[in-house]
Amino acid sequence: MKKILLRFFGLIVILILAFFWLILNPKPAFAQINTINYNNINLENRDFSHVDLAGVTFVAAEMRGTNFQGANLTNAILTKGVLLKANLEGANLTGALVDRVTIERELGRGRFGIT
Repeated sequence: MKKILLRFFGLIVILILAFFWLILNPKPAFAQINTINYNNINLENRDFSHVDLAGVTFVAAEMRGTNFQGANLTNAILTKGVLLKANLEGANLTGALVDRVTIERELGRGRFGIT
């Protein structure tokens, strides 16, 4: 009887630990199931005006002349891209990662902390 109680207690402990492991399992803050990736692609002169691009990744994308006017780029990732002559007027870049992107000095003035 003592052996059965010890096994039962061990099983309960394992189930409790498994439950906490599932609940406390760390996940990325902005992970999305259906993430759209524009990686290593030519998006020259595309019109993304007023489009919801939240969480989209633009890695090494050619975006010369692309129109992002009023677009939702919340939590988007823009890295190693080219945004020369791009229109970002009114775009929401809250939480966006903008890293190693080529932009015109006037485009970035006051928007990306460039002075």
